[in-house]
Amino acid sequence: MYILTRSTVLSAERFQYRVGHGGFHATIVQGVGNGLTYVYDVGAHPAKALLRGAITDFIGTLRGFMITRVDFVFISHIDQDHVNGITELLDGLKAAQIDVETVVLPWLSPVEKLLTQTRSSHRQGGTAVARLTRSDDDADGYLRDYGVKEVVRVVGEDQQDSPDGGTGPGGRSVRTGTPLSPSTTSSWDLIPLRLTPPTAAIQTFRSEVRANTPYDPDDLTTHAALLRHHRGEIRKAMRTAAGSVPGVSAKEVTNWSSLALYSGAGANSAVCAVAANAQGVRLSCTHGWLHTGDLPLGAGAAWKEFHQQMTAAAPALPLCVVVAPHHGSHISHHNDLYVVTRPKHVLLTTGRTRGGKTAKGINADPATEDAEKAGATVTDLHN
Repeated sequence: MYILTRSTVLSAERFQYRVGHGGFHATIVQGVGNGLTYVYDVGAHPAKALLRGAITDFIGTLRGFMITRVDFVFISHIDQDHVNGITELLDGLKAAQIDVETVVLPWLSPVEKLLTQTRSSHRQGGTAVARLTRSDDDADGYLRDYGVKEVVRVVGEDQQDSPDGGTGPGGRSVRTGTPLSPSTTSSWDLIPLRLTPPTAAIQTFRSEVRANTPYDPDDLTTHAALLRHHRGEIRKAMRTAAGSVPGVSAKEVTNWSSLALYSGAGANSAVCAVAANAQGVRLSCTHGWLHTGDLPLGAGAAWKEFHQQMTAAAPALPLCVVVAPHHGSHISHHNDLYVVTRPKHVLLTTGRTRGGKTAKGINADPATEDAEKAGATVTDLHN
């Protein structure tokens, strides 16, 4: 647990917990109105016990500081290693009498919902992944059952709103780049960024499913039958769709929906202090923290759109911290990310050895090398 002291000066304590794949980040901001608390992602795979320990620590910190609400829970995308702990988090907060104001998700079209479910295990049943990728009204009801007051979905710049998108009670949608901050904390930016999915992949998947099954993937009521009786056909359609986008695997088609988040006060900070321990990384600063989820920035189209959105959203370059895309994987890496953002720190949420080591034991992963070349300190949260 980390201890905070009350302050009238704008300051933030941020903690990236060591939970393995996916991640669990928490921030508590002081000195703005009644304060601001948010979480980004709440998943761990396969070390879920570590996530439960992190949730317990987070709730203990909130209680110690007499905080009775979490303003935002951001879920980057609906993959199990980023969302599978949301039930435990919401259960724990509810038991501690801590309110959750808003859950923020990327908006998924019906075809994207089916793509996400196709990638997930057919045994997922009533998991968070299944509940959040049915109709938006069903997902809203699932979250409200845990006390969430509002659900916000972030729509890509060139996406079209759907009747399924946030029409239920307590649900709404916003465009990418729209600041989300409580009215009492307007001096702190929370800006979610949602890329537009690759049109070629979406159209190819839709056409393949229609050609090889008796169902329409745009009809949400057909998804259960497709997943139960035609999983082989829709998995093949997913692979074919990925082949329509240069440099993208089947998994990265769903990663394209990852919700990035810029969080900061919009001004450079003289202090950007990091302390690592067995539970993770604690950082004190007021500007420039960039979360990237599992964005496939190695794909040229994804990087181009993300670069435009990110530079418009982040006024405080260089940034203090960038959490590396897809846990630090070289597959999702773009070598200009750290050149543009010039972060003081880069966090990897899984091991630095995934790209291999040189004979001298120095990590040879290009994501790590490029971050260090840009002058960043790289911190590995591998368990």
